[in-house]
Amino acid sequence: MERSHGRNEGRRVSAVSLVVLLALARPWASFTIGRRAAFRLVPPALAAEVSRPDGFSYTMLSAGSDGVSPRDGPVRSYAKVWIKFTGHVDGFDGPVFDSSALRGARRPVKKDYVEIECNTDDTFAAAMWEALHLMKVGEKGRFVQPPGLSFGGGKASFQGDEDSEVKTVPAGATLYYDVELVRIIRP
Repeated sequence: MERSHGRNEGRRVSAVSLVVLLALARPWASFTIGRRAAFRLVPPALAAEVSRPDGFSYTMLSAGSDGVSPRDGPVRSYAKVWIKFTGHVDGFDGPVFDSSALRGARRPVKKDYVEIECNTDDTFAAAMWEALHLMKVGEKGRFVQPPGLSFGGGKASFQGDEDSEVKTVPAGATLYYDVELVRIIRP
């Protein structure tokens, strides 16, 4: 009988080891062991606020999807997504230098969102990608983009949207974005 007990104990240890390895590999996944144990670890994307030493900060304004499929988010690198955004200088209530509505107004269909491929569209700076990687579909949030995550590391000025209030964004400017992840087209 002790041998049987020893084998069951080994299986239990192996199952626990497997769960720990899976949790380390993807800490936001759902796991089920047999019919007894089931649990789900909360993805880091569901944090209400994220702040980092480099000055980047993200705040969730309204939660998005609670689904777990890749099309629910969070956004992965090179995913094709639809987003709505507004970029401001001098605070979240400051003048607008770029927005999805401004970009969409010049299109024949007049959409208020833009379709982009994450980490490849050079009309967005690194902070946009960092924020999108934290978001789920339907989520609305805002983030602060420090100069170091801006175009050219914030060392040069750049042009705002041609129809915006701000035509040139000065070098070293901290930027403020409101963003909504509308849809993940290709995960």
